[in-house]
Amino acid sequence: MGVLHLIALSGLFRLVYCYENLCRRPTTVLTQSSTYDKHEADFANDGDVTTVKRFCASTDIKQTKAWLQADLGESFSIKIVKLYFANDGCEVGRFGENCKQCIGCHTCDIVSGECVFTPITKQQNVNEEKNFLLYLVIAVLCISLTMNGLMLTCILRQRTSRIRNATQEIKRCAAQGINNTIYQELGQVSGSPQYDQLQISSPGFMRR
Repeated sequence: MGVLHLIALSGLFRLVYCYENLCRRPTTVLTQSSTYDKHEADFANDGDVTTVKRFCASTDIKQTKAWLQADLGESFSIKIVKLYFANDGCEVGRFGENCKQCIGCHTCDIVSGECVFTPITKQQNVNEEKNFLLYLVIAVLCISLTMNGLMLTCILRQRTSRIRNATQEIKRCAAQGINNTIYQELGQVSGSPQYDQLQISSPGFMRR
């Protein structure tokens, strides 16, 4: 059992040892081709893996060559090498302290973060302008159709109201005319007959 425990501990130690961070060894020395604004090479080996530019090592601008060298002090069998580039938290394709969202732009300046103006961006800007004009025309047409619909509705309501008023006036006049006719007929019927007036005014004429 003791031998098995020793083998297990030895394997675990070798596993941990194989994945040692060699850059964090005190014997590791980093150098770079040039230095930009006090961004020394040691910034790349301080254990801070954030991508903010002020915490990263940086070579000077306008240099034809740029390199970073890590001297481990002795020979090692390296499993993996990880490099963290300064992008100030921007996504891939955007760089620099003034990084911006590059719409339709596939290349950005690695220092300033400004988008490089390419024919692709021109074409996209033209398309965006055309789409804006199209949406504007559609909006104007919709507003015009809505206003015309409202005006037509008001006109139809006014005509309907006039026709209704005229119909009611005609009915009222017709009813008044019928009442006047009935009144005249009743007046004629209720009057005294002329024969009775003649009989009363000349009673001697009947004796003959």
